[in-house]
Amino acid sequence: MRQELPGVQFDRDLVPGRKKGLSGQNVLLATGVAFGLAILVRLLFHAYVAFPLFLPVPDMEPTLKQGDYYHVDRMIRAEDVQRGDLLLFRHPTVQDAYLFARLIALPGEQFQMHARVAYVNNQPLAELVDWEGPLEAAALAAPIPMIELGSTRRDYHEPLIIPEGLVFVLADNRATGLDSRDLGPISLALLEGRIKP
Repeated sequence: MRQELPGVQFDRDLVPGRKKGLSGQNVLLATGVAFGLAILVRLLFHAYVAFPLFLPVPDMEPTLKQGDYYHVDRMIRAEDVQRGDLLLFRHPTVQDAYLFARLIALPGEQFQMHARVAYVNNQPLAELVDWEGPLEAAALAAPIPMIELGSTRRDYHEPLIIPEGLVFVLADNRATGLDSRDLGPISLALLEGRIKP
């Protein structure tokens, strides 16, 4: 119980003459600060954790559809990539361009292609068309017979040992996709992240 002192007033307002409550200016300032912090958090999240990706090309069809949005995980380190990962790289020669591809061969492995069949360490790789879920190690399978419509240099690739720090990637849409058959092995230093379907 509070004791009354003669001649002393107890006032909750410790700053006389100050208005109580928030002014319109303070509300506007607080809203601006909150909005600015939200933008900063989003920019940091996209720069270091993950960001949305609009796929503008059909290079990864049928696994990833042209025109759809996907998430790119930036938390992946170069030493954590595995065969079968869907990866996003900065283009090695064109500024502000990107390469979407599936990792096929790791550093130290031998890659070659004969009659549209990819081989890693002399073992044929299964085609990953309509693939969903985790890729089993190497996913070996026999080549599928195809009607021969003529061959191009993209259907064949001489044996190549992948140098340290580089990987060999292929587009799922092998007919039109841009990949290591055109650009050679890609540096892991250009890795932007792993695409999550």
